[in-house]
Amino acid sequence: MNDEKKLNGYEKQTVVNSSTSENNDFVEPKKGSKILLIVLLIVFSLFIAGLIIGMLIIKFYFTADRFLDNQVKNVNTYIDELFGESSIDMTSFNYLENDVKLKGNVLFMSNMAEYQAINNVSIDFETYMSLKNHLLSLDLNLKNADTNTFSGLIYIDNNIGHIDSPNIYSSPLYIKSDDLENYFNSLNENELFNIFTNVNNIKQLFVRYLQYFAEALKEADMKTEGFGLEITYIYDINDSNKKAIANKFNELISNDVLYKEIFNYIDDNSWEINADDLSNMQIVINASIIDEKIKSFTIIGDDYTLVGEKVNDNKFMITDDAGDYLEIEMYENEYVFNLVIDDKNELHANIKNENNSVIIESILEDTKINLEITNDGHIELLYSYDDISISFSGNNVLTNANTIDYDGEIEINYSGSTIGLKYDCSLETGKNIMPIRTFENEVDINTLPEEELYVILSNLQNLMNNLPIDSLVTNY
Repeated sequence: MNDEKKLNGYEKQTVVNSSTSENNDFVEPKKGSKILLIVLLIVFSLFIAGLIIGMLIIKFYFTADRFLDNQVKNVNTYIDELFGESSIDMTSFNYLENDVKLKGNVLFMSNMAEYQAINNVSIDFETYMSLKNHLLSLDLNLKNADTNTFSGLIYIDNNIGHIDSPNIYSSPLYIKSDDLENYFNSLNENELFNIFTNVNNIKQLFVRYLQYFAEALKEADMKTEGFGLEITYIYDINDSNKKAIANKFNELISNDVLYKEIFNYIDDNSWEINADDLSNMQIVINASIIDEKIKSFTIIGDDYTLVGEKVNDNKFMITDDAGDYLEIEMYENEYVFNLVIDDKNELHANIKNENNSVIIESILEDTKINLEITNDGHIELLYSYDDISISFSGNNVLTNANTIDYDGEIEINYSGSTIGLKYDCSLETGKNIMPIRTFENEVDINTLPEEELYVILSNLQNLMNNLPIDSLVTNY
């Protein structure tokens, strides 16, 4: 029985020991280890999900065509910030619908002994124009010192031209000519004035051209590739898509309202892009995936390669096969350009918006150009080459909705010798401000006898003799 107890005890002990041994072999995971495992699984899942989402974003959001659209928007923004808004907008000065009045005077000046005579010459003028009614009136008063050398009125009414000047003939003269009527017709059809006197139109011409080029480039073979925080856009222009690119650009620009008006004055289709003139090339652009700013680009053509690289946050450098390069520095309100060819700085240009002014400075070899345009209408221009310089200083002040006052000075300087003029005038537009002229005892110039024509020629010769024109021509 004791043996049985022992046996039982042994067995019991054996069982207990066996159970203890199993517990020693299996160690229950700690609570922290389970959490770590769960976190790792979550991170891995998020990584896979992020990878998939990133691929989808690159595929559907960071596309080569969308990149082009964004770059056009950026350029538009840059231009608006750089050039701002001008206080002088000529859109209300629609000379096709309104009458126009230009009144003022011009004074000539020179420091050269041989041209001293022109210091006494001045011109007062008053001009009216109504293109809608085919009317033009020009009243001139030319003085040499205090002597009234010439005074006269030139008036055009449709196809009839009138001139009334006692310095030319004792009676008013007139002549009929269809060329006068055709002149008015051509001006009435001319919309270029309204296009180029609106600052916003000029900016839009540039931006739209870039926009249409970007749209046309979408006809190329496009591809997008993503590498980390960079994304690559590839555009291949080749024989299979050049015609589509050219057709797309020509279609867009030919249907643009602004460009249509310009193309009306171009006899041929020289503005169109010809597919045969397009070169095969590949454009590769590397951009940041965060802000889509360009970090580098490469343009590979049949016989050339251009490489653009971002040097720092503000500077970009474009280099060709020969090692010549263009540096572009871009700041909030300033652009700086440096062109180096054969290790020689060929061009330096600076464009900036400072104190409500657009300032452009350019040096091209021995030629220098400085231009400053303020938002309140002041303009300063200096052009110089070797010993020659041309300067212009002027003000354009919008005095009311329909009137602009102009004053300024133009001077040509050659090695210290100067010749120039000063002007002071005003431009006004409105309805029915065009005067209607009538002439008494008017004579048709075609009916004058020969001796009377000689009288007119003699008077014109005397007029020329009383002006310093002869000395100007002789000393030129």
